[in-house]
Amino acid sequence: MLVLVADSGKIPGLFAGSEDRLRWAHATAGAIAQNVYLMGTARGVGTCLVAGIDEGAIRKGLNLSNTAIPLYVMPLGTRRNREGGFMKKRRFVDLSIAIEPGLPSDPPMMIPKIDYVGHEQGAEQMKDFFPA
Repeated sequence: MLVLVADSGKIPGLFAGSEDRLRWAHATAGAIAQNVYLMGTARGVGTCLVAGIDEGAIRKGLNLSNTAIPLYVMPLGTRRNREGGFMKKRRFVDLSIAIEPGLPSDPPMMIPKIDYVGHEQGAEQMKDFFPA
């Protein structure tokens, strides 16, 4: 089971209000979910995105802080093969860390570099993708 959670204390201060921050968190979670779907398909693991969740129960069950906002749940499971049996078992990797600048990775050249930009700067960068 994968639970996508936003930590409102770590969302960049570039967003004016809490509604903008929450919208940004949902958009980011959607991109993460899309990658989970793609990797799951490649690895023979089935999933779906569940949005109708009980935030309070999840917050309590996972002992989340008050700044943590549960967004979506993605149950993961091994699919059945054509003969009705289960596909071979897969190993799951725990990805429950925040991606931050300078995060140690292996190999060192894979360390993520994250630059947070405001709407104005981001809009200027995006204009090049949409020529008039």
